[in-house]
Amino acid sequence: MKPKTPIRYEPPLYLNPIETIKQKLHLLQQGRLRVIEPLGNSNSFLLKNPAADYDPTVWIVSPGASGSSLLYRNLSKKVCPYPVLKSHSYPAIWKGKDCIKAAVEGGFMWEIEKNDKVVYLYSHPLNILASYCTKLSDKPEDWRRGNQQYGQFLECDLSKDFFEVYLDEDILRLEKHLDEWWKKKNFDLLCIKYENLYECQQIIREFIEGPTYLVKGGNREIPLVLPPKRDRKHDWRKQPNKIKLMQTYASVIEKFEQKPAFELFLKESKK
Repeated sequence: MKPKTPIRYEPPLYLNPIETIKQKLHLLQQGRLRVIEPLGNSNSFLLKNPAADYDPTVWIVSPGASGSSLLYRNLSKKVCPYPVLKSHSYPAIWKGKDCIKAAVEGGFMWEIEKNDKVVYLYSHPLNILASYCTKLSDKPEDWRRGNQQYGQFLECDLSKDFFEVYLDEDILRLEKHLDEWWKKKNFDLLCIKYENLYECQQIIREFIEGPTYLVKGGNREIPLVLPPKRDRKHDWRKQPNKIKLMQTYASVIEKFEQKPAFELFLKESKK
């Protein structure tokens, strides 16, 4: 039975890099497993069953506070036959490859491969901001100590104090995140407003399942059913500084409001 998530291979401590590479080559020669490794880090890698005609890794991406954890939990545990990884990072090009950093695999850089599926979630930017204000009020040390979500993934300027500047500048770089992700890419990408996530469950299922002709024996069904919808804890309209926030974040708010409920960007097929 194919594992729902990749299996991490941690080389024994006594192995030097050359011996680790030999171990990896040995696994590849056996032909029973597929090796996936972080780019630029050959000492750590994951193992999957051999790739079928359609064998994607599913990426759930958001800037945070936009439903990525909700979707990740309900896809990765029981219902998805493919590996599911979560990220908050920007898309990147590394040595000519489309890449992403995985929040659930140590922040390593991974290649987005040809069959991979990326679901991008983005909530109203002021609701994202309100959520982060609550998180950082509860745990201000996360910002000061350079929590990887703020530093490594969102690429925030951690030399600035969050609460001193967030009313006057886009310290979380929310506009850049939206600009970098919500557009056509070299891979299959489904962008969804968090506020429409529940209405898009069937769209997500069909997106991940892939076309029947690519799958031996037909599609692998993705029986995604999200738990009952709850009201958000944060509503930017109730924020005491909402007038100032609307002025500071006017550009990204306008871009968000102009986006449709969801938008599908499929990579161009190469003949």
